[in-house]
Amino acid sequence: MDSIMIHVDSAEGKEQLAEDERRQEAEEANIKRATDDKQMQSGDGGDSGAADAEAGADELETKSADAGTGTDDNEAGDAAGGDDDDADGGRALKNQFNFSERASQTFNNHMRDHQVATEPPPTGELNENATQWQIFDAYVESVLRQMLEKEQADQKSSRIGRKQDKAGLKKPDVVMREESDADASASSAQAVIESPSLVRSVKIMERLVNQNADNQTYHHYKYFSDEADGIREDGRGSFLPLWRFTFPIAKRKTVTSLRWNPKYADLFAVGYGSYDFMKQGPGLVCCYSLKNTSHPEFVFTTESGVMCMDFHPHFSSLLAVGLYDGTVCVFDVRSKEDKPLYTSSDPSSKHTDPVWEVRWADSESSSDIHFYSISSDGRVTSWIVNKTELINEEVVELKLERPQQPSAGGDNDEDGGDDSSNRNNNDNEESKENNNNNSSSGGASLAEDALVGVASGSCFDFSREAQETFVVGTEEGSIRSYSTSYNSQALKHYKGHHMAVYNVAWNSFHPRIFLSCSADWTVKMWELHTEAPILTFDLNNAVGDIAWAPYSSTVFACITADGKLRVFDLSVNKHEPIAETKVVKKAKLTHVAFNPREPAILVGDDRGTVMCLKLSPNLYKLSAPRLEDVDVAQEISRLDKLMFLDEHSDWELRPHIAALTNGDDGDDDAAEKKTNGSSSSD
Repeated sequence: MDSIMIHVDSAEGKEQLAEDERRQEAEEANIKRATDDKQMQSGDGGDSGAADAEAGADELETKSADAGTGTDDNEAGDAAGGDDDDADGGRALKNQFNFSERASQTFNNHMRDHQVATEPPPTGELNENATQWQIFDAYVESVLRQMLEKEQADQKSSRIGRKQDKAGLKKPDVVMREESDADASASSAQAVIESPSLVRSVKIMERLVNQNADNQTYHHYKYFSDEADGIREDGRGSFLPLWRFTFPIAKRKTVTSLRWNPKYADLFAVGYGSYDFMKQGPGLVCCYSLKNTSHPEFVFTTESGVMCMDFHPHFSSLLAVGLYDGTVCVFDVRSKEDKPLYTSSDPSSKHTDPVWEVRWADSESSSDIHFYSISSDGRVTSWIVNKTELINEEVVELKLERPQQPSAGGDNDEDGGDDSSNRNNNDNEESKENNNNNSSSGGASLAEDALVGVASGSCFDFSREAQETFVVGTEEGSIRSYSTSYNSQALKHYKGHHMAVYNVAWNSFHPRIFLSCSADWTVKMWELHTEAPILTFDLNNAVGDIAWAPYSSTVFACITADGKLRVFDLSVNKHEPIAETKVVKKAKLTHVAFNPREPAILVGDDRGTVMCLKLSPNLYKLSAPRLEDVDVAQEISRLDKLMFLDEHSDWELRPHIAALTNGDDGDDDAAEKKTNGSSSSD
């Protein structure tokens, strides 16, 4: 087959098998015939020649028959061709329709496996529960063992020294030198660990790691800008929550104060205490930095709960703190010691009730550093920072207002009413002069003064322009203005709140405008020379704190007990906030504070959490390219136009502005009446 393998089931394969069977049968017949011939020759020798001839003839016929078998099959297969064999000269043609499959097999490479077996390393499990006392006992045992080894080494060295002395040899200084070198190396290593340079480097490294881990939030703090503010027609804005500041020790305490540092815009202080007077405990002051939001930079503890704080405007490291037990103290945030520099420890001089507010006097001279405090005991006190102690001086004693007695015949006719009012004004002026001259008005007036109680002060704030003028809010709902140079009586009484006043805040630009918030659900705007409020905002919940924006005279923020933060812009809408969000769900917001330079705001709640939020562009509009370039006079004129020009005609406005600018007492009554009428309409 020419070394070509043929499939068994093919036609050629079947023919080959049939041919092999015929050949085998023919061979078997020849073998049988040959054996028969031999038997016949042995039996009959005469007929051997004839028999051989016949056998040879039969064998030739068999071979010829076998040879012609293939030819006959081919001829039979080509029978359909007719006489084509004759036309081709008797040559057999290939049948195109007789297809047979052929397969070939090649040699495959041998597969080789290479395996290596190793023994696993020996392992073991060790479990142990260690308690605090076991750790302490192990530590004590280790210390005792080290001390024993040191004593044994000392005894051994002393024995060697005695032997050398007995032998007449001097003790070498090698051992002493090695010990001194070891002590010097240990002390130097400890000095390196405690060095200020290493502490500063580690702090910078911690800040870098924290900023890399929270890179997206820092990017939002620097570059976030809500694109929707550009298409909003009502001028509304939005907030973006950035960070959440918590401290494990202050988890169950209330945020009672928030203050940004005036020099470093990323540093702020948080005071922790409690407004629940039945659950009082130690207080806490934490100074956080936006460069490292995971942990406070400085932590100070106090014996009583912290109620208020304030950074000095020029000496930014001094922090005045008022406590629940009536104590005031001054901390230096740069100090590593957990104790104040100054404290009012004398029971006879400190307040007897909680201190609700402290304010530094804006003095750049280091020789005249003092601050003011107000308490529920009805006193406003000045504290002078001396070299070794705090010296107090009472500024104002808040007295309850006397009920005014109606004058006889005051209701009969209008002229009589005017005369009585003029008499009351004259009497008030005479009483002021008498009080300034320290003169008594008689035994009856002294008895009446003794019956008048003391008002509980809850908040106060100083004017930005006239540092001697300040306003005070009381728990009875009244607001009064005082002067540090005239401390006998109030300069003005402002009536409008019916419950405790939580905070009063002077405008950042305008010298005569201030805000107040109260538990009666309202925020009121006041003018220094007007007894009635010029604007009132009803927020349907107790308002805990308010704050003016440092970049605009028309923007302020307030927080309510339902967990909402609201921002108002009077130049956009004088009736509704332009931004409102619910910061917390189950807690109550307690304080709010604007960042002095960046568009960020802080809010604190009664669960010890402080949230930092970014203001959208509609909430942070500057009248100049930079905050330092904002024109104060322009901001004052903006607020004057919003408060008066839009609500009064020219003839109504002229006497009012004259009374405000010139301080004419004769026109105050008319201006106040007009303002009271406009506020009631609002």
